[in-house]
Amino acid sequence: MSLYKLNDSTECIIRKAVERDAAELVRYSNIIGGESDFLSYGRGEFSHTIEQERQIIRDYSEGKNKLFLVAVIDKKICGVLTFWGNSRKRLEHWGEFGISVQKKYWNKKIGHILIDTMIRWAEEGGVVKKIDLSVREDNHTAISLYEDMGFEVEGRIRKAMKVDGKFYDFIYMGRIID
Repeated sequence: MSLYKLNDSTECIIRKAVERDAAELVRYSNIIGGESDFLSYGRGEFSHTIEQERQIIRDYSEGKNKLFLVAVIDKKICGVLTFWGNSRKRLEHWGEFGISVQKKYWNKKIGHILIDTMIRWAEEGGVVKKIDLSVREDNHTAISLYEDMGFEVEGRIRKAMKVDGKFYDFIYMGRIID
């Protein structure tokens, strides 16, 4: 667990998710689903139960190449980062992450802190050597953050997402962990 002062002096805790976070994670996920079209699900589309969320947290906690981080302000989850590595020996060094931050906490450096925490975890753990992500082509703020954090564009996935009848490409980005 680490305590950070955000750029507005708010205190934010970054820590690994634990099973008792399950109900709060379901609440959080239902909020953010309606806040941004950049996510893989929209308002009312998050369908995990609290028990399913507990199992997901357990699964993440059992893997040497998996990480489930939460950002907490005033005892409420305001950001999440998940990294999942492959279970096959030949691929265990590689994985992808997803990240979200509740809209009222945008532009406070929470995403930067979560990504930095993941990168340090990968560097210190010795297993993960490659981190990838997919980001919608028009999410310029996120792309800029990822580039600032050392991620490079590696490709494009055409028509990866459809929102309100319109298709969007994903930009595929990666970072090598030395």
